[in-house]
Amino acid sequence: MSADITTAVAAIRLGLHALRENALGDTADHEDQAAVLQALYDDRNQSGSVLGMISDLLTDIGVRIEDQGGEDITEVIGAASQKTDWPPAKADGQS
Repeated sequence: MSADITTAVAAIRLGLHALRENALGDTADHEDQAAVLQALYDDRNQSGSVLGMISDLLTDIGVRIEDQGGEDITEVIGAASQKTDWPPAKADGQS
């Protein structure tokens, strides 16, 4: 993974941690939770929400792959998926 991608992943991780703390922290209330949910997905501003941005990125990647003639993409994606720990293990040991 390149340094730019590593930096981007770290920034996303920090952002998600901040959202988690805001929604689930000791002082969080229903308004905090609603604000975080709206940040994750806002049907009035889909491209400005986290899930909307992820959706846009996946769409753009798919278009680029199609434009490039994705003959070998199955192998590349398969190899990349083997390098991840997704889905993450549940904290309580359940599968």
